[in-house]
Amino acid sequence: MEIHIRCIPSITIQHKRQASALLNASFTYSNVVVLEREKSPYKDIHIYPNPTHNNMTVELNASGAAAVELQIFNVLGKSLQHIDIQIQAGLNRWELDIQDYASGMYILALKRGSWQQLQKIVKE
Repeated sequence: MEIHIRCIPSITIQHKRQASALLNASFTYSNVVVLEREKSPYKDIHIYPNPTHNNMTVELNASGAAAVELQIFNVLGKSLQHIDIQIQAGLNRWELDIQDYASGMYILALKRGSWQQLQKIVKE
């Protein structure tokens, strides 16, 4: 199975407000906080096959050159693999060898500056 992530070129804005219940049955409310999520600098990201047995491919389509970090974490948050990659404009492709990993779920993180994309991957 191939996972295809289509990055929508808009910025997601959420408004959050915390309510607290007091002992006298009244409520207090915090100020409204605006949370913004930085838009993705990439049009398409493909991660396949997922689930996988040994190797997986990561592809991304970039509009320009940039430095990207690729990391794989276990479910406890321990970094198992870290690769610094210089991407070029156009299609970029990497093969990841995860055959020595135990069967289970992992998190693949792509990071560029303050932008980060997380994706669950499964090793069978």
